[in-house]
Amino acid sequence: MSLTKEIQQAVCKQEIEKGNIVSENFNYMFAGEMDVISYKKSGYINEYETKISRGDYKADAAKKKWHSYINKQYQYLPNYFSYVCPTNMIKVEELIYDWMGLYYFCAETKKITEVKKPKIIHKEKKEPIGLLTKISTQNNWKHYFGSCALTIKNKASEALYYGDEQRTKKTITQLEKDIELLRKRAVTAENELYLIERRKPQD
Repeated sequence: MSLTKEIQQAVCKQEIEKGNIVSENFNYMFAGEMDVISYKKSGYINEYETKISRGDYKADAAKKKWHSYINKQYQYLPNYFSYVCPTNMIKVEELIYDWMGLYYFCAETKKITEVKKPKIIHKEKKEPIGLLTKISTQNNWKHYFGSCALTIKNKASEALYYGDEQRTKKTITQLEKDIELLRKRAVTAENELYLIERRKPQD
């Protein structure tokens, strides 16, 4: 399992223990992919962004997703935002904005520790049925088609949001190819299982 996946799963387990609803690699309102979304009992949304290298973290400052925060487009934004990284990789004083939270992941214990609690960005609450339906739909995508297909689908949605028609067509085409490949693999696996069953000695 990759370090990124380990961190995301540790975050999910911690949030589930709090009674929250979670999903990994969640595409919310065409404003980019959340590594982990946590829907709290209060109706607020927590976003957790995983970073495993300083280079990746430094590159984050130039991303388009911050435009929605700067322009206060709250309909696209979580109520809280936090970074999660290996212990001591990011310092509190290095956070891009003061409302960001920071959590450390301990590789030995597989636990998440709060370093800086996030400040609330806004107090608007999302319509729960629509949000929970989307979480369920994306979890089904991951389960039946795989995380790679979901990521491509999310990138297509993001490209569409930013008006990049060429990128949208390219990612949708790739998604269609990946889905077809997954279907072929499923058929092959089913046929192999059938042959194995036929080869079994009859009682």
